[in-house]
Amino acid sequence: ACKIVKCRDMAQISLCLYTVSFIHVEKRANSIWLSAKNCEKNCATFHPPRVLTLWSAVRYTGDSAPETEQTTENEDGTIPDKVERIVCVGVGSLRYSCYVGAADRVVGVEDYETKAGMSRLYNYVNFDKFKDLPVTGTNGEPYVEQIIDVAPQVIVMSAYASCDADELSAKTGIPVFVVPGSDTTLDDAAYETIRLLGELYGLETRAQELTKYLKGIQTDLDTRTAKIADDQKPSVYVGGVSFKGQHGFEGTEAGYGPFALIHAKNLADTTGQTG
Repeated sequence: ACKIVKCRDMAQISLCLYTVSFIHVEKRANSIWLSAKNCEKNCATFHPPRVLTLWSAVRYTGDSAPETEQTTENEDGTIPDKVERIVCVGVGSLRYSCYVGAADRVVGVEDYETKAGMSRLYNYVNFDKFKDLPVTGTNGEPYVEQIIDVAPQVIVMSAYASCDADELSAKTGIPVFVVPGSDTTLDDAAYETIRLLGELYGLETRAQELTKYLKGIQTDLDTRTAKIADDQKPSVYVGGVSFKGQHGFEGTEAGYGPFALIHAKNLADTTGQTG
């Protein structure tokens, strides 16, 4: 089962979380159970609960007291102990589900997953599984009726999806499991996503092995490149970086994850821009 954050009173909530822009709370026996809504990109330490039946949404602004607004209760929000049918929504949710070994549990995919692409290697190696599946969304926007038709037990959604987790759960009657996702390479959000999905699917051992392997590679790259002086590094440029679709040679990225791992001198970083 997924770990659950518990606090004895509202004042302690901010001490239990890192950066979460919206927090749902449900009081049970003088405790508060938390889940995340619209996690920010660095929401890497949050532990969603197994039960997503929610009573209210709380927004924190600095040190001020939370403001509460009522939300719709999901009447059947329990995530089963054994998850065998899933639909993924948003960048990273399907990718990381495949990484932890859950590709066989997918019952619907976003439209671009029905087309083979070497730029998405998780799709390339699982294309025979995905190519004929029903289309249940596009680019982070879910198709509610199609999701209902394929009847997943859980909708796995990354924080990059362009929809609201509560609203999607209310419309479909299906619990939504939110993970941070990651749009870079091997950051804390990526490792947290792997851990959470390992717990959701009962594949904790695979998730732990994958994390150990990836951190080993990360350490190796850092050891070999961190001490190279900047004046000894060639300047580098990456083209064809995709963003909401394919781009040509001019499609580049500041803070490019693979370059950051090897401490490369990325020309795009000299622009002072991000992304």
